[in-house]
Amino acid sequence: MQTSSPSRLFEPGAAMRGPDGAPLVALTLRHDRLDYFWFCLMHELAHIVLHLDDEASVFLDDMSLRDGSNGSQSAMREREADELAEEALVNDELWARAGFPDTATSLRIVELAMEAKVHPAVVADRVRFETRNYRRFGGLIGRGEVRRFFPRDGVYAGAGQ
Repeated sequence: MQTSSPSRLFEPGAAMRGPDGAPLVALTLRHDRLDYFWFCLMHELAHIVLHLDDEASVFLDDMSLRDGSNGSQSAMREREADELAEEALVNDELWARAGFPDTATSLRIVELAMEAKVHPAVVADRVRFETRNYRRFGGLIGRGEVRRFFPRDGVYAGAGQ
């Protein structure tokens, strides 16, 4: 796993145990983008795998810990969750072999996504994050593609609608 990449900004979510002890994940739809959704979901699932135990029953993302510079245990846990999420989505060996982010083009992002068996938005997100250039590959991040799967009235109309 990469240890040098800082935590991403704006991933409001939570990992916790429900009343019956089963793990639960809560996410906001603050940003209606596939890249954001998949990374945040994996980040919260990473908290469940790495950190959710009998002593820690709730993990709420603390925006003040995003840069990880304060060295606290909470900041370390946020970094660990980010790193596991990145590795689970596109493993570092595959990422390095592709030469990303330096060699990233739209076509190469789609090719790497196919090889990693993830949506191209996931790869585009990591390129944008690692280069700190959030204007690149905007057409690949899946803007407007998440909220329709979570209707307000509770009725899912299907992907085509």
